[in-house]
Amino acid sequence: MACLGQVAAECLATFQQVAVRTSARHAGFVVECTEGLIVAAFDEPAAAALWALSVHHELLHMDWPPELLRHQVRSTTATCWAVQPAAGPQEHC
Repeated sequence: MACLGQVAAECLATFQQVAVRTSARHAGFVVECTEGLIVAAFDEPAAAALWALSVHHELLHMDWPPELLRHQVRSTTATCWAVQPAAGPQEHC
Protein backbone atom coordinates (compact mmCIF):
# COMPACT_ATOMS: atom_id res chain seq x y z
CA MET A 1 0.00 0.00 0.00
CA ALA A 2 3.00 2.28 0.41
CA CYS A 3 3.10 2.81 -3.35
CA LEU A 4 -0.39 4.36 -3.17
CA GLY A 5 0.91 7.13 -0.91
CA GLN A 6 -1.70 9.77 -0.19
CA VAL A 7 -4.56 7.64 -1.54
CA ALA A 8 -3.76 4.88 0.96
CA ALA A 9 -3.44 7.37 3.81
CA GLU A 10 -6.85 8.86 3.00
CA CYS A 11 -8.47 5.42 2.77
CA LEU A 12 -6.99 4.35 6.11
CA ALA A 13 -8.26 7.57 7.67
CA THR A 14 -11.73 6.81 6.30
CA PHE A 15 -11.57 3.30 7.75
CA GLN A 16 -10.62 4.70 11.16
CA GLN A 17 -13.36 7.35 11.10
CA VAL A 18 -16.01 4.76 10.25
CA ALA A 19 -14.78 2.40 12.98
CA VAL A 20 -14.75 5.10 15.65
CA ARG A 21 -18.13 6.56 14.64
CA THR A 22 -19.89 3.21 14.53
CA SER A 23 -18.42 1.96 17.83
CA ALA A 24 -20.52 4.50 19.73
CA ARG A 25 -23.68 3.19 18.03
CA HIS A 26 -22.99 -0.22 19.53
CA ALA A 27 -22.11 0.95 23.06
CA GLY A 28 -18.41 0.47 22.51
CA PHE A 29 -15.29 2.55 22.23
CA VAL A 30 -12.02 2.40 20.35
CA VAL A 31 -9.06 1.49 22.55
CA GLU A 32 -6.33 1.66 19.91
CA CYS A 33 -6.30 3.07 16.43
CA THR A 34 -3.12 2.72 14.36
CA GLU A 35 -2.37 2.20 10.70
CA GLY A 36 -4.79 -0.49 9.57
CA LEU A 37 -5.56 -1.72 13.08
CA ILE A 38 -8.58 -0.95 15.23
CA VAL A 39 -8.98 -2.38 18.73
CA ALA A 40 -12.38 -1.71 20.25
CA ALA A 41 -14.05 -2.74 23.50
CA PHE A 42 -17.67 -3.69 24.07
CA ASP A 43 -19.62 -4.96 27.07
CA GLU A 44 -21.20 -7.78 25.11
CA PRO A 45 -19.74 -10.03 22.39
CA ALA A 46 -22.91 -9.56 20.33
CA ALA A 47 -22.35 -5.79 20.29
CA ALA A 48 -18.79 -6.34 19.03
CA ALA A 49 -20.05 -8.61 16.26
CA LEU A 50 -22.74 -6.13 15.23
CA TRP A 51 -20.16 -3.33 15.21
CA ALA A 52 -17.81 -5.34 12.99
CA LEU A 53 -20.66 -6.08 10.58
CA SER A 54 -21.67 -2.40 10.57
CA VAL A 55 -18.13 -1.29 9.76
CA HIS A 56 -17.85 -3.93 7.04
CA HIS A 57 -21.21 -2.95 5.52
CA GLU A 58 -20.45 0.77 5.55
CA LEU A 59 -17.00 0.29 4.00
CA LEU A 60 -18.40 -1.96 1.26
CA HIS A 61 -20.81 0.75 0.17
CA MET A 62 -18.36 3.65 0.04
CA ASP A 63 -17.05 5.25 -3.14
CA TRP A 64 -13.37 4.30 -3.01
CA PRO A 65 -10.78 5.98 -5.24
CA PRO A 66 -10.25 4.17 -8.56
CA GLU A 67 -6.48 4.01 -7.88
CA LEU A 68 -7.18 1.84 -4.86
CA LEU A 69 -9.68 -0.41 -6.59
CA ARG A 70 -7.49 -1.19 -9.57
CA HIS A 71 -4.24 -1.59 -7.62
CA GLN A 72 -2.59 -4.94 -8.34
CA VAL A 73 -1.54 -5.65 -4.76
CA ARG A 74 -4.19 -7.61 -2.93
CA SER A 75 -3.98 -7.73 0.83
CA THR A 76 -5.76 -10.11 3.11
CA THR A 77 -7.76 -8.92 6.04
CA ALA A 78 -7.76 -11.09 9.11
CA THR A 79 -10.24 -10.65 11.88
CA CYS A 80 -9.48 -12.18 15.22
CA TRP A 81 -11.98 -12.37 18.03
CA ALA A 82 -10.74 -12.82 21.56
CA VAL A 83 -13.62 -13.20 23.98
CA GLN A 84 -12.93 -13.69 27.62
CA PRO A 85 -15.75 -15.24 29.64
CA ALA A 86 -16.18 -13.95 33.19
CA ALA A 87 -14.39 -16.94 34.75
CA GLY A 88 -12.59 -18.64 31.89
CA PRO A 89 -9.31 -18.56 30.02
CA GLN A 90 -8.71 -15.97 27.33
CA GLU A 91 -8.33 -17.10 23.73
CA HIS A 92 -5.44 -15.47 21.88
CA CYS A 93 -5.13 -14.77 18.18
